[in-house]
Amino acid sequence: MHPETGRQSLIIGGHVYGIPDMTPEDSGQSLNGLVDEACHDERAIEHTWTPRGVLVRDNSRLLHRVMPYDEKHENIVSLNCRNADDPDEKGIANNLAERSVEMEHLELLRLRAR
Repeated sequence: MHPETGRQSLIIGGHVYGIPDMTPEDSGQSLNGLVDEACHDERAIEHTWTPRGVLVRDNSRLLHRVMPYDEKHENIVSLNCRNADDPDEKGIANNLAERSVEMEHLELLRLRAR
């Protein structure tokens, strides 16, 4: 449920791996079908990054992914989400954002080691 609009939504993407009460096979087929439906060309946008580029999105209403990149070069991604209704939220300059970057880097190393 979107926190501001109240509209229902599905959380699907590469990090989702199962639907309760479904077999892994049926779950995978259902999730792949939902992603295919959501990612038709007429619904997709592509953003080309530039130095110091920033992209702002409503993460609760958008399915997003990274395109392949040259693994010979370091790719630094800093993910930080703000709560629109939290006046004390500090945005990108907080310990959770720094920890998020660290955890993403460790996960990337783990996946590359497979």
